[in-house]
Amino acid sequence: MRALLIVLVLLAALVGGLAIGLIGRSAFGVSADRPGQPNGVSAAGARDTAPQAQADVARGEVALEIGEEELARELNARLAGQGLGATPIGDAAVERFTASLRNGQVQIGGDARVGAAGAPFTVVGQVAPSGDGRPVVRVTDARVAGAPMPDAVRERIEQTLQAEFDRQFARRPMRVRSVEVGGGRLRAIGAPRA
Repeated sequence: MRALLIVLVLLAALVGGLAIGLIGRSAFGVSADRPGQPNGVSAAGARDTAPQAQADVARGEVALEIGEEELARELNARLAGQGLGATPIGDAAVERFTASLRNGQVQIGGDARVGAAGAPFTVVGQVAPSGDGRPVVRVTDARVAGAPMPDAVRERIEQTLQAEFDRQFARRPMRVRSVEVGGGRLRAIGAPRA
């Protein structure tokens, strides 16, 4: 949580002026759907489908699923509304988190408040098993009010998200073999850890 606080304070200072001008503009693109296209069809024409992988019972595997609502609820319960400290333009705080699990990507977004101004943020990443069977988060894009976050800030956000996924997977410790993300769900398949 401390890393998230530091990240958001740095972001607030970095884009404070930009955030004031962009209050009404939403840079949070949860869906890649085009207007008029059926839900679940991305701009590239690839269909976003729910994870299909199943645990191999014969090998003693188990599955763990995390949904968008559950992930957003956990982030909001643990981190939303907490003060992030003072910035040159006022106190900073995250007001709410959203989560999207689509097309192989994890997208965390929401709204932060810096002084009297609001600023939307979005973080896009992927989750894949490491060589030792741990689910690893890799952030591929991070923006606040549409502006890219510096690499150091992106890395701190990645660490914070990794800690949240580690907490989620602590419920059912497993050596992860595969991770699928789509259709609003993340499903991990693997063998239970002793």
